[in-house]
Amino acid sequence: MIFRNIHSGTCRAWLSRVSLRQELCFFSSVPPQPVPPLAQTLQGYLRALEPLLPLEELSHTRRIVHDFGRPGGLGTQLQEGLEKRARLNKNWVCSRVAEGERINEKSIGDSHTSPSESVN
Repeated sequence: MIFRNIHSGTCRAWLSRVSLRQELCFFSSVPPQPVPPLAQTLQGYLRALEPLLPLEELSHTRRIVHDFGRPGGLGTQLQEGLEKRARLNKNWVCSRVAEGERINEKSIGDSHTSPSESVN
């Protein structure tokens, strides 16, 4: 009966404030993490895929990963962005995790809305 008087938006706002407070507490205690070299990240990615993919798909994926990691490629550009973020922020990992959680919260909230609410 009490829950009838509580609007879902109020609950969501309260939970986001509580989780933000906990997040800030947790993130302030996490030491800065180094950005791993791109080659190391790509090798780990391929190693993780080896038991999961058939040989043909794995060789195709290796070609794509090779193109991604080549000098001047997209991977190199993204790596430079991560390294810049690491230089400018106290902890580049935490800011990315927090950003991902905010994106997930938005998508969770959207899935609970009625289709009639989205029609203007």
